[in-house]
Amino acid sequence: MLQSDEAVKIALLTMYIIGLLFLLTTFLFLNHLNGKLWTRFSTGIASVILIMTIILVFLINVK
Repeated sequence: MLQSDEAVKIALLTMYIIGLLFLLTTFLFLNHLNGKLWTRFSTGIASVILIMTIILVFLINVK
């Protein structure tokens, strides 16, 4: 059972890291495209990145 829990945790971490990288890439691409850092959409993306990072930190720290 412990081994399957560890596999699920690794899968979640991998999914979250890929999602964060995708959102960060989208954020930087929109910054390059629009020429300004903060638009409504980029603020939403930054909020999602922050929330996902908080969840990721909790996932790493939970034993």
